[in-house]
Amino acid sequence: MRLGAGIGHGTGLIAGTVAGPVNQVAPQITGSGRVGDPLTFSPGSWTGSGPVTIAYRWLREGAPITGATTKSYLPVDEDEGLRLSGIVTASDDTGSRGRGVIGPMVVWSAPTATRPLPFLALDPGVAMTPADLAGGFSGRDMRFDLGPGSAPLPDGLTLSAAGVLSGTPSAETPDARIVIRALNSGGAAQSAFQLRVGLSGETPLLLIIAGQSNADKQGTSGITPPARYGNLSDVEIWNPVAGIFEAYAPGTNAGDDSRNAWGSEAEFAHQLREAGDTRPIRVVKRAQGGTGLEAEAGRDDWHPVTQTGGRQLFDELEARVTAARAAIGTATEDVTIWAQGEYDMAKGFAGFYAANFGALLSEWRSRISTGLFIVERTRPRLDSTTARAGTWIVRQVQLDLALADGNAAVIDTDAATNGAPFSQLHPNHLWCEDCGLRAYRAWRGNYTEFHGDITGAVPAAFAFADRTGVAQGAVVTSDVLSPRGFERDMDISITDGEYRITRRHCLRGLDRCAGQDPQAPEGPASDHRERQRRNGRCGHAHHRRRDRALVRHDAGGAGPCRHHPCRIGPADHRQWRP
Repeated sequence: MRLGAGIGHGTGLIAGTVAGPVNQVAPQITGSGRVGDPLTFSPGSWTGSGPVTIAYRWLREGAPITGATTKSYLPVDEDEGLRLSGIVTASDDTGSRGRGVIGPMVVWSAPTATRPLPFLALDPGVAMTPADLAGGFSGRDMRFDLGPGSAPLPDGLTLSAAGVLSGTPSAETPDARIVIRALNSGGAAQSAFQLRVGLSGETPLLLIIAGQSNADKQGTSGITPPARYGNLSDVEIWNPVAGIFEAYAPGTNAGDDSRNAWGSEAEFAHQLREAGDTRPIRVVKRAQGGTGLEAEAGRDDWHPVTQTGGRQLFDELEARVTAARAAIGTATEDVTIWAQGEYDMAKGFAGFYAANFGALLSEWRSRISTGLFIVERTRPRLDSTTARAGTWIVRQVQLDLALADGNAAVIDTDAATNGAPFSQLHPNHLWCEDCGLRAYRAWRGNYTEFHGDITGAVPAAFAFADRTGVAQGAVVTSDVLSPRGFERDMDISITDGEYRITRRHCLRGLDRCAGQDPQAPEGPASDHRERQRRNGRCGHAHHRRRDRALVRHDAGGAGPCRHHPCRIGPADHRQWRP
């Protein structure tokens, strides 16, 4: 039997059924929809005469799946590309009534990058040995193309949909960063490698480090650098006073605002050397604490156009990069690591951040570099009402504008602080190392494989413990949920029931406050607070309840944060009953 249009969209009752229980809360299907990941019916809520029993039927493109009559179903290969749905049938003393539920389109699990792609050095006019770049990925039914931020392939080379690079390069080409993307029905993964045609020597990598004090990572100031940074061969930093490059020495000359500090560039360079890449690395840095993007009279700032009485940091960096390029004397591959935003959060300039950051990116592309621009997304600053409000605006702008740039990436910096609270403006050296590692992986094109998609969503849940002897009409509350690792300030919604804030996390530590009264199901999740859900009164004839509400949050790429409760994200609460 095939479902009609209404049932196929989860809104219709089975034709011809007039008796049986009445559906109060619509059934749903939950699960990722990926092959091999289970799907599960949520039967909804039914009222009827006497005991109510539930039966299930799974459908593929509207046709029953043989033997699929249990609450859960495991999608198989033949389901890929097809829509699954189902029927929930409730029966009581008067008869049966069914309701159709639409499910997901089944997809493969997204590809993953499994190993680094090789550096390729080719000769002009000589046919290359075909390189099977698909071997760097794992996944089903993958197809390949150039990913976002990739340099174009040199003339004469082609990449097949099967991931094979072949051809005869026609002319010499400096080192180019080629991003290979693997796609299938479930998503995409990418990885990058360097390709050079002819030319003796290697194209230098120019690391441009800029922003506030966390571009220096001032939390490293005065700390003995890790031993592995003591032998970074052929890594030099620009000395703007002497007008020369000098050997890069973390703890001595690697900082700008704080000379004995070092920033993300140290771990970036270390990872590059560990990968066997021996190209020259040249660092140009301009970092100054307490500086914003807003042009303020009499203050130093980063606004790229408007002139004020203070120092124009953008102009100073531009001059340093120009002089450094002249000293290098050859073409470079550029990577920028930008760390700035705390000042705008705290000083009430968050409302102007979109316009100012947009202007900075535009001027950056025309005056400083068209290379990869990596944004270290600013950690939350919650030390005042102004900062608390500005934090989420600045973070969202950083994400949105960088991703719209076309050759930019955003890395999460909330994690790996070894327990440092957000009130610690300059976290420890472990945080610095993690930021550098994440920036390196963003440049390599495999950040998502290690840290997750910074724009992705992950499920969390309001869980209800099994209970017996619950009287009909009684109020049931969930276990407490502490949202963690989420980025944005978004509205939450609950299908039914209420929630309350049970504990608020403040900068002074875990400040317990009296649990607030249950409140309406919708509203902004405006603080780092634990929440508890209260169901509506029990309407079931039986006395055993096990309910759960699923919540979808923007995960900010980091997954659950081990050390800090972070802002709750967008939520889609669904009630679930066995």
